[in-house]
Amino acid sequence: MSDDSVKWMLGVWLGAFVRPRATFGAMADKPTKYTGWVAVSAMGVMYTILFWVLAASKSEPSYINGLITEPAAYYKTAALYIFPLLVFLWFLFTGVSHGVAKALGGTASFEASMGALGISYSLPILFFFVIPDLVLMAVGGHGLLTASVRYTSALTGLGLLVLSVHAIRGVHRVGWGAAIASVLVGLVVHAPLAGWLIR
Repeated sequence: MSDDSVKWMLGVWLGAFVRPRATFGAMADKPTKYTGWVAVSAMGVMYTILFWVLAASKSEPSYINGLITEPAAYYKTAALYIFPLLVFLWFLFTGVSHGVAKALGGTASFEASMGALGISYSLPILFFFVIPDLVLMAVGGHGLLTASVRYTSALTGLGLLVLSVHAIRGVHRVGWGAAIASVLVGLVVHAPLAGWLIR
């Protein structure tokens, strides 16, 4: 990855938060799936670290209905599959949202959607959920993390929704209604798998 590519990627990361309309609009003219890959990879690595920290502290998930392992083994097991699962969820979310946007008049390539939705999917999870959870674990342990998760989850969900709507609207050059519909369908399709496997 060249220096120009790194500068572009970091500019997109910052721009997604401070001026999402212009940032995602520019990605329509300069599609790069690697921008999305790097963001998803960063999220996956940090999520894996979080799960190893939770496993090392012998924490157990607070919601255990339908858990795929014994509660005591959940975080250790999940640390092994969370990275590829997040990549798959990104592909699923992107594929569905991109397809709906195209059906509603969108013009972006799949590569452009991958790049834009990689950013909008990963950064809210990384900065509003995973990093705060690591800080909360360090400060107050699993109890503080559990008490705060409703707030970090709500902020993450809102950030993901808002940024993804901007991403679809920017790269596909569609209206707000089409962008919102595309993102909501993508989230609804991928939510059951995400909710079942990530606690």
